[in-house]
Amino acid sequence: MRCRLISRLVIAVPMAALLVAGLGKAMDVAQFDEQLSTWRIFPQWAIAPVALMIPAAEVGTFAAWITTPQGKIAKAAAGLLILSTSVVYGTEWAIAEAPQCACFGILSRFDAFEARAATVEIRNAVFLFMLALGTLLARRAETDQRGGNSNERPSEDRACLQRS
Repeated sequence: MRCRLISRLVIAVPMAALLVAGLGKAMDVAQFDEQLSTWRIFPQWAIAPVALMIPAAEVGTFAAWITTPQGKIAKAAAGLLILSTSVVYGTEWAIAEAPQCACFGILSRFDAFEARAATVEIRNAVFLFMLALGTLLARRAETDQRGGNSNERPSEDRACLQRS
């Protein structure tokens, strides 16, 4: 039970970030579209569809995670979404310059949400790590619940964080 709770809490951080980012972009799609138009990696015809699809995917991934008991597909979608945006961002950074982000949409107007290129990539790596850790903890909880661990387990507090 404890592993499942820890897993949900760890995964909640990147999922909440996806929700906030998606809602922020959805609240000002024009700004997000404008930011994407400065990127060299996107052809002009792709900017408007991408500006609509990314916020929908971010909010949809959060909704799928919150409404499904295991959320396996949502966790995979979140990982793929964060990884793919990191690759695209990193590619743009490598071929041109650090792109204008607007990662959190309307919230990007505030200085606290302005991010440098390296910070964006580090943040996304942390989110990917949290998704992976939460998934591993959930699997550990499922294994323990099924009785897949025949050795005597450590105390309840440490059981989900270490193998017995």
